[in-house]
Amino acid sequence: MTTALPRLFFYCVFLLTPIAGNADSMTVEWAPFVTLPSTTEEHLLAEADRVHHTFLVKQKGFIRRELVRKNHSTYADIIHWKTKADALPAGKKTSQCDACSDYFQLMDMKKSATAGAGFSHYKVIKRW
Repeated sequence: MTTALPRLFFYCVFLLTPIAGNADSMTVEWAPFVTLPSTTEEHLLAEADRVHHTFLVKQKGFIRRELVRKNHSTYADIIHWKTKADALPAGKKTSQCDACSDYFQLMDMKKSATAGAGFSHYKVIKRW
């Protein structure tokens, strides 16, 4: 896996501060992607489960994750972290994660580089 994959997948991180100024802020990671034509949703969900259970739940500051679908090939992972400082090291660790590598191989990285741009609506297909 090249070093561009973890950046593409996990570095779409945004810091959200609650409207009321509450000290309980969190970081939401938006990671849109396009699957390869050969990728079935069943296979994608199986690999997404592997990433979740073997990698994400073990990362410091991980809160929850959603996988959402825009259409038959455009998806996004939405990952909630306690802080941006927790999210960034997890992104760097994906290059050593076999489950992450297998998940990324289901994606068209060239098309994924521009996925999620603009205003869109996605349907939640899995929540952990």
